[in-house]
Amino acid sequence: MGKAWRYVIGLVLSAVAPILFVPTLYSLVHTGNCGDVGEQACPAGTGTHIAMIMLASVIVVVGGILTTGAGLFLTVIVGGIEVLVYGHGTVAYIVGPSLIGFPVLLVLVGLIGARGNAKRAAELEQFVARAVRVPGVVASITDTGVTINEDPRVVLGVEYTREDGAPGRIQRKQLVSRLNVPRVGDPVTVSYDPSGVEEAVFEFPDAAASAAEAVATARTSDVTDAVPEPASGLIASLERLSALHREGALTDDEFAGAKRLLLGA
Repeated sequence: MGKAWRYVIGLVLSAVAPILFVPTLYSLVHTGNCGDVGEQACPAGTGTHIAMIMLASVIVVVGGILTTGAGLFLTVIVGGIEVLVYGHGTVAYIVGPSLIGFPVLLVLVGLIGARGNAKRAAELEQFVARAVRVPGVVASITDTGVTINEDPRVVLGVEYTREDGAPGRIQRKQLVSRLNVPRVGDPVTVSYDPSGVEEAVFEFPDAAASAAEAVATARTSDVTDAVPEPASGLIASLERLSALHREGALTDDEFAGAKRLLLGA
């Protein structure tokens, strides 16, 4: 069964569940207490009503699973309509609209949030398009005393030089990994708006990208260029590869492949 069909079936189940649940619940409420010692006998069909409520509860769960939770919104809305249809009095007129309005409000909030995120993404894209990227350096780091999930929040000061030679400085609070706390002198990449409309931002070099660049450099500089060298150059290249492997710049598989390429195997 395709994902789309599972979603459609889940929505149908989510809509059917309150249609079964609400009228049956009202019937049991009108029946009142029954069946115990000293009370009136329960009318025929009471057991069926109880089973129907249990079945409706299971259908709600199944519908929610098939729709990844989205069906629950439909269940609540249909349930609110059912309360207005079968209910009477002030309680029904309060509960019904509340059940209908709550998921609608959540959807509206989600749409507004998505629109805001799209606007911020567009502004960021425009900033990146006109920004100038230059190297910078961590000039100061101050502990704020705040820790979130054992990671410290610090105030980082970054200094950089604009393309026109003017110095620049950025300071901002940032959560950093306690296993990789920046140090004064660490390099960063600064993006600034030449017009000065947007505040400059900085980012640390991506560790994965740096590792990939190191591997690519090792492959091109240490392997390809070493192939035509004589025996002495070959030994030097092998020693250089071994050093890169020990330092972690090359994985075991990459080191083995580089040696095969170097030796012509």
